[in-house]
Amino acid sequence: MPITRRQFELGVDPHTEEWMREIYQFLSERQKEAFTREELEEALSVPKRPHVIGLSISEDLPKINEIRSSFADALSTLEEVRGAEKRSIGGELYYSFGIRLDTSSWEQERSPF
Repeated sequence: MPITRRQFELGVDPHTEEWMREIYQFLSERQKEAFTREELEEALSVPKRPHVIGLSISEDLPKINEIRSSFADALSTLEEVRGAEKRSIGGELYYSFGIRLDTSSWEQERSPF
């Protein structure tokens, strides 16, 4: 499946870019707060890893791992383009809204002035 030139430049696939949009939207609506990765995952309904007991591994585990990896990549890429800021506070990593971005290009929005 072809990807856009911008997705290529960012090193993301369409699923990861969709996570970027969801994370960015969530943080932009809550600019006065910061969240741990776990809090973001819960708020955005990222599936949790099932507890593996013995040798019984869920059939869904590869798909869950793929989704979680895509989410992590999205969060990392969003940091790179400055749409999210990350800071370590009390031994915990927190994420907060960064700068205003045009989510079609992931570049900083230009001021109309």
